[in-house]
Amino acid sequence: MQALHILIVDDERPARKKIHSFLKEEAGVGSISEAENGLEAVKLIQENKPDLVFLDIQMPGMNGFEVIETVGVENMPAVVFVTAYDQYALEAFEVQALDYLLKPFDQERFLKSFNRAVEQIQLKNENTAVFKSCSERSTARKNISKGSWSMPAPDSSLSKPATLCIFRRTRNMSSSTPKKRPT
Repeated sequence: MQALHILIVDDERPARKKIHSFLKEEAGVGSISEAENGLEAVKLIQENKPDLVFLDIQMPGMNGFEVIETVGVENMPAVVFVTAYDQYALEAFEVQALDYLLKPFDQERFLKSFNRAVEQIQLKNENTAVFKSCSERSTARKNISKGSWSMPAPDSSLSKPATLCIFRRTRNMSSSTPKKRPT
């Protein structure tokens, strides 16, 4: 797995430092960026495209939900909310948050959340690679049927065989009757 690029967004410096200190001890963590408000967070998310964001909810100027709304749920990296307010938990999962860390939290609870996020990111990356491979193979099949005989090389980075390419067009089998074989 490639090193993760992580963004910590919190208006409280001690909260950012705590998360940063927990993360720097973890294998697989690449760069760690910090933002102290929502406007900075939006800019860093759009420019740096982090893999994971630890996002506070209550911040001056723009709260965590407004950050997601501004960037767009579909464009957001994986998000773990980190907040002192429990009343936003349901709303957090409605915007596809992976977890909800309630302050104060200890290292054990943080690592549980972080490891869950890493697993989800890995699964997403594997699925993306499989779908990309399937798409390339589908394109190759179309090229072959048009007379071009190029086939992409198998993707050795996939951890599982790319046999999940099952999105073929099929006709409605219930309306067709089987043809009889000549005897």
